[in-house]
Amino acid sequence: MSIYPRAELDTFAFGHTLGFEEVSRGLDRLVHLQHLYRAGYWNRLTESNVEQSFVERVFGEVFGYATLLGDGGPEHEVLPKMYVALPDAKRAFPDFALGFFRADQTETVVTAELKGPDADLDAPQGGNYGGSSPVQQAMQAAIAAGAVWCIVSNTNELRLYHVPDDATYERVFLLDVVSPNDFRRAHALFSRRCLLGREKADPSPLSRFHNHIAAGESMLVEKRPNRIRLVQRIRPANTHGREFAFTRLSAALRDAQQGGNTDFERPRLEHDRLISERLEANGRSWHRVAVVKSGLLVCSYSVPLDYPENATTISVDPGEIASLLSEMTIFGWRFFETLAAENPLVYEWSLEDLSVQVQLNDTGQWAKPPCFEALKCMPTVDRMSAPEIQFGRPINRATVQTELADAVRELFFPFERMNDENKRCRLEPSDAALAGKFSALVALDKKGP
Repeated sequence: MSIYPRAELDTFAFGHTLGFEEVSRGLDRLVHLQHLYRAGYWNRLTESNVEQSFVERVFGEVFGYATLLGDGGPEHEVLPKMYVALPDAKRAFPDFALGFFRADQTETVVTAELKGPDADLDAPQGGNYGGSSPVQQAMQAAIAAGAVWCIVSNTNELRLYHVPDDATYERVFLLDVVSPNDFRRAHALFSRRCLLGREKADPSPLSRFHNHIAAGESMLVEKRPNRIRLVQRIRPANTHGREFAFTRLSAALRDAQQGGNTDFERPRLEHDRLISERLEANGRSWHRVAVVKSGLLVCSYSVPLDYPENATTISVDPGEIASLLSEMTIFGWRFFETLAAENPLVYEWSLEDLSVQVQLNDTGQWAKPPCFEALKCMPTVDRMSAPEIQFGRPINRATVQTELADAVRELFFPFERMNDENKRCRLEPSDAALAGKFSALVALDKKGP
């Protein structure tokens, strides 16, 4: 069972900015590990054979921790075989710990247990382990060490637990990390930047994120049983760690909202997030905008906008989604128009909470080949995202319209049906058909950024 809802974790990871060189370097290091696995060499080795190299390469070079012989000087962030006193006068030596270590100070944030390649992390262990699994062994040491997080791995599967909960975890399979998006998610969970943070005294980004989830706080509009969620995530590129004051973020929200909708609630502060919403008559939010000081801006809708609460299916109009995409895109452009006018903007769109219950109301007759029954979401898909896109400055309507058209087709790719001629039908609207749904983009013609 995962610690975090997937949509929330993807939002956190999207806001975790990585440079191209950092991503390329990390993927290159992992390619070598993947090659050794494919060649059948790595999984013939034992825990003691691989431990030192794995920690140095993966946690030192890929995830950015300062090791004993790294560039951190007298202070380092990886400590092998740390002594931990257990109850009943017993002791443990986690394979390594992550934190802030120097000759006169030890502050442990993470303890980690590393097993041999392909070891079963949930299987009972014999000998001195008394039948405890690697996870149970690791959690016992993490609790005794006062750690916040616990990592358990077999050099392919990396699991992250929040101490003392050993029932839920996030995991990454290193053999499957092959794309920048894969790497960004892994880095958001296991990197030094996210697990340790900037300062010893401050909660790390991942700890702050965990606190939000535990408190039931979200940057996204709430999940509802008879709706799906349309989400747009935006961040300015090349900010180099710059942060924006809440006063400026609030003013940018006001300016962006005045350019279109005026029925937003006044922004409220939820710890380190600024939230603005549009509410239904019953007080439920159907449109949420959230922003943090790093500049991560999230816009989300609960769709369909007008649909019976007791419906047994969820009928989504692709034309409505296309229109909302263009409105959100312009909202983001207006928000950053003065706040970060010099920076390109990185956009990502997704549909969340998909299921076989969701079908398309194809009023535009965009299905190809023609199909006279509603296209349905494939049962194996619960979310769909369009690849992130960066819009440079200046920006023009034609470029945005082309990218949004591609995004619409990608978001609805999991919807299909066999027609009367036993041919597979999917939604394939033409650029011309979609152009009429992107009327909000006229703002780009009226005033360039």
